[in-house]
Amino acid sequence: ACYPYQQPAVPPPSGGRRTIATTSIAAAVALVLVASVGAWAAVKFWNTAGDEPERAMPASVGLYGRLDLDPSLDQSVKLFNLARKFPSVEKESGSSLGELEASLFKELGLGDMTYDADVKPWFDHKIGFGLWSSRQSTPYLLVTMASSDDGAARTALKKAQDKQTAAKVGYSVDKGWATIAIGDKNAQDAAKEAVEATAQGSLADDGAFSRALGKM
Repeated sequence: ACYPYQQPAVPPPSGGRRTIATTSIAAAVALVLVASVGAWAAVKFWNTAGDEPERAMPASVGLYGRLDLDPSLDQSVKLFNLARKFPSVEKESGSSLGELEASLFKELGLGDMTYDADVKPWFDHKIGFGLWSSRQSTPYLLVTMASSDDGAARTALKKAQDKQTAAKVGYSVDKGWATIAIGDKNAQDAAKEAVEATAQGSLADDGAFSRALGKM
């Protein structure tokens, strides 16, 4: 299921050009929201298990959404089948939850990473994404991904960073969560800063977010 959540606006990028961060988050938000048609109603029969991506997301994130595609959850399958009733969704996501995951990572544009070889071995089916601004007011797309193998996650994300450079893709992997920052400059520093900010206060601990989630 997907939970869209928005705090007060994050400062937009300067100038009129479309940055990597804004392009990526536009693609991610569009794909996830389209793929989760009916998610608001589906919340009534969807029960989460374990930590969610907002636990690894800083409370200062501006726009947030999460998606749980665990194939063992009957509710996820029901939601996916509901979304597939819409032709545009089936065309984008394919005919299985795995294909939907692969489509999502393709939209993120992380270099030469392929879903089957680089992501599937460690991705644990939960992903969060948010628009976040660093202390320098630089916008980034933050992605938090559940990891079942932190070593494999680091190897894959290092591959993405080597292709895109540390200025554009930054990452940190720890205790079952990968935090990825995608932007136009200083992305590795941003990923480190985001992790530090999360340690000071995660989105999961934010009162406004908890109240919004409780109303669903």
